[in-house]
Amino acid sequence: MRVFVSLLLVPLLSVKCTRLQLGFMSSHGGSFNSNGSVPAALLAVELINNQTDILEGYELKLQSLNSLCDSTLALEEYFRFWTTAYNAAPIIVGGGCSVASEPIAAVSHFWKTIQITFASSSPTLSNKEKYPYHFRVLPPESLIHRAQGIFVSMYGWQRVGLVYQYESLFIDDLTEIENFFKDNLMISNPRTFQFVSRLPLDGLNQLWENPPRAIIINAYQAYAREVLCQAYMRQIYYPAYQFVLLGWYNKDSWKDTIFKSHSSKCSYENILTVLENAVTVENVAYPSNLTSVGISGLTTKEINSTYTSLLEDERFSGNTHFTVYGIRAFDAVFAAALALNNSIANLKRLNLTLADFNFEDYNTSALFANEIRNQMKKLIFQGATGPVLFNDKGDRIGARTVLSQYRTSGGLLQQRIIGEIDFASQRIVLQEGEGESTIFPSGIPRDEVTTTNPVLFGIISFL
Repeated sequence: MRVFVSLLLVPLLSVKCTRLQLGFMSSHGGSFNSNGSVPAALLAVELINNQTDILEGYELKLQSLNSLCDSTLALEEYFRFWTTAYNAAPIIVGGGCSVASEPIAAVSHFWKTIQITFASSSPTLSNKEKYPYHFRVLPPESLIHRAQGIFVSMYGWQRVGLVYQYESLFIDDLTEIENFFKDNLMISNPRTFQFVSRLPLDGLNQLWENPPRAIIINAYQAYAREVLCQAYMRQIYYPAYQFVLLGWYNKDSWKDTIFKSHSSKCSYENILTVLENAVTVENVAYPSNLTSVGISGLTTKEINSTYTSLLEDERFSGNTHFTVYGIRAFDAVFAAALALNNSIANLKRLNLTLADFNFEDYNTSALFANEIRNQMKKLIFQGATGPVLFNDKGDRIGARTVLSQYRTSGGLLQQRIIGEIDFASQRIVLQEGEGESTIFPSGIPRDEVTTTNPVLFGIISFL
């Protein structure tokens, strides 16, 4: 077995001469944390700088930015980077979350800068007329919403509750979700509840007064934790009820008991009680062969191992959570570098180099943006998460939608894949060894209503 040792913490003598600052924006300390992606991004930069066939004559330097998953702060970081960075590369990686990425994507075409994100799955970002310079290495959240409906339909629940955070990531496909449930669960007259609330979530009483058997939560993790806490205090959890959650939550973050000065009434052990047997849905992009060598010169297995080791280093304090966004950030940085690299020849014909980019020179920046956008559209490479390529909306192609389930063993929380969604047949293809007896060991929570009764479909929203 090959052994790769990262030299991130050791000064390197690079043969590359011109340094380019690459803006990299994650979220640390806000409603969503993608900060664990920073070590993975630095690892990608190190590997790129050590290759002679990518960005020859240039050296990338990562400039870490923090959006706090806040739209205003994201724009402040965006403009601060472009106006202060010396030799800034004409592309920015990230945003940190959908809330932070959308305002950047909305202004980037005015300022002629390309954006590639790794943790932003809001369906609205697929709108190429509104966001022409945005690309992402993950598919939109709309597939997850459809998968949630398929899961509910497959196991026959007709009393369904949907709790969603009032952010575009969760509400853009709300009509599509309602229509899916109407068509597949024969819901003709859904009851809709709407209210505005912040932590603590005081307005959820409408949900708990007559709780449905299946409860879907589409919200950032800190808010989802508060919903689960309220459920715990009312003893609403399996085997009487079934929760359906988003799969991209960090399982270690369930331990967090304080968010935005709000102290939760529930301990980690309380939350574990509600999480037991909860099903999660997530879009994943992973190669079928973890030992095949990708564009980085390493296998996915080697990248994961190195990334995990870097997270344990004291210099990355606060980035200690292994996250799928870390591996996606790795691929996003490589996508940015390859697009820049493939632009060099055409820019040279215009007597331009990558170092000639000027954020405040509209005509020149437009030349760079158009060239790099064309290269992004044509990009195909084998990344840490499998083949990386984009459709005409700038979305990642080739991801799968999987169902997992939270299961505890010896007090430790585990997330086990139980199946994959087949959208063509609108069914779940279960993993070998998985079935009704393993997914619902105490039986499927029953609606306790007959098909002749009105079906209850409640929608709760909060800010």
